[in-house]
Amino acid sequence: CVPFGVCEPCPDDALHEPFCQPFGNRRLLHCNVAEPASSHNTVAHSLLGTDSGTHEHEAGETLAWESCGRVVVKERVDFYEFIVCNAFFAIIAVALTYLRLKRLEQRKSRQVAARITRAR
Repeated sequence: CVPFGVCEPCPDDALHEPFCQPFGNRRLLHCNVAEPASSHNTVAHSLLGTDSGTHEHEAGETLAWESCGRVVVKERVDFYEFIVCNAFFAIIAVALTYLRLKRLEQRKSRQVAARITRAR
């Protein structure tokens, strides 16, 4: 079997398949089978996903899927999404803390002013 293409995310309906474990990614394989009636041929056909017909292959080759590692582009996008969300929450938290601090300062100033006017 020869890997063909890059790792791609498994579709939702194939996530339970063994070739989508452990990361939920798969890579297309082109396998040359010496005996057309071998059990390996049957296994390879059973591993095909629903979109196997979209790939071109030579006669005598069997298409199958293999498990592969993480998809770097997807992981990078997920990482930057995580950073942006955390930055957004941090900005909101800092803004709310600043507003709360200003309100407390105003309240304290009014209390001090009220004490000064009562003391006279």
